[in-house]
Amino acid sequence: MINFELLGSLNNLKRIRLERIFIPSFVILKNFIKLSLYMCDNTRQAFKNSNMIMSDAFPNLEDLNIEYSKNMVGLPKGLCNITSLKMLSISNCHKLSELP
Repeated sequence: MINFELLGSLNNLKRIRLERIFIPSFVILKNFIKLSLYMCDNTRQAFKNSNMIMSDAFPNLEDLNIEYSKNMVGLPKGLCNITSLKMLSISNCHKLSELP
C-alpha cells in the first residue's frame, strides 16, 4: 500500500501519473501542476474519504487527465474552483453523468 501522506512532503514534485492503483485519500499538494489518473477506479471516493475540496488540495493544478475510471459518476467537488486549470481531459469514463 502506498502512503500518500508522504507525497505532501515532496515540495519539488510537480507532476505525477498514478496508474492502476487504489487511492485511499488525497493530501494537499500545492505545487502540483499536472495530475494523471489512469485506471484508478476509486478516484471520486478518495476525495470523499478525505473530505477535501479539490481546489484546496491542488490550488495550482494546470493539467488534469483522468482515463478509464470505470466507477466515476461525477467530478470531484471544487474542480471548477481551480482557477489555474488550463487542461481537463476525461476519457473512457463511461459512467460519468454529473458535471458541476
